[in-house]
Amino acid sequence: MTAAIELEGVTRAFGAVKAVDSLSLRVGRGTIFGFLGVDRIHLEINSIGCPECRKKYHEALRDYFASVKDELCDDCKGRLDRNPMRILDCKSEICQQLVKGA
Repeated sequence: MTAAIELEGVTRAFGAVKAVDSLSLRVGRGTIFGFLGVDRIHLEINSIGCPECRKKYHEALRDYFASVKDELCDDCKGRLDRNPMRILDCKSEICQQLVKGA
């Protein structure tokens, strides 16, 4: 039988500190979630992209939201210049409708 969780090279010390040094941990696929009582899981990883891609995305968002700036809430009008990605998180119903077109 294969171990569900394996540790190797753990190291720890308290005299002269160190408190773990070369910890290694191997967890069998899906095992940790099984221990937590989760039998089905779907993982989505979200990325805001690399700096170059993010810059282009900011520009595209800025262009789109600038065209509807008068309709944005006051908070999002300020976000337009500082960080247009934050407009995507706005809770205002009006802004959420505008986000659908972004």
